[in-house]
Amino acid sequence: MKLRKTANSKRTMYTYLFENGDKVILEPGVSTTIRATGYREIQVDETITEITIKQLHQMDDAQIRADLKYINCEDNQERQARIANKKKWAAEHPDEPNPYDKPKRIINLDAFSEDENAQEDKNKLLCEASLLAHDEDADYYEDKIELIRNYVYTLPKSMQEIFDLIYIQELTQAEVCVKLGLSKSTVSERVKTLENKIKKHFSEKPELY
Repeated sequence: MKLRKTANSKRTMYTYLFENGDKVILEPGVSTTIRATGYREIQVDETITEITIKQLHQMDDAQIRADLKYINCEDNQERQARIANKKKWAAEHPDEPNPYDKPKRIINLDAFSEDENAQEDKNKLLCEASLLAHDEDADYYEDKIELIRNYVYTLPKSMQEIFDLIYIQELTQAEVCVKLGLSKSTVSERVKTLENKIKKHFSEKPELY
């Protein structure tokens, strides 16, 4: 599941990532051979245009919006109603947990994953990140996720590496174990540490909500 748009500076070309980690880069006017382990080779001639590249990114953007709605499970109208109820509840029950604090979501995203244990920590953070998104407002979301990225890049290299592999390249924890030569417990602990650092850093940041 992809939740972040490609930066404008990288939209002059299109990068397609295969499930096995192989990738192919498509550029306007450039002949390319699409090849990946386990796939049949396909030759793409130089007739691919800037319009084609733009359309590919637009298709990704549409899928990202759909993914955010899938996780967030509320549209703008529902979000506004929830926020109003949240404020009302806070005023009437100041010392009680607020049932309107977060939107309703699919109870367990892990049920849709082939590797539940490997995806558990990732899905938790994706759920938190999805709360930053406004329906049909990918620019708003991109600005907020950039704040998270900028913070992560102030952390040790090991944390940056985990963030890039898990949340940007969207590898599973099992794949990260193989790539970095680390044990499952080490990778899991680093993911949890990263998640906790992000939540703690932004817990008092109203601009993220």
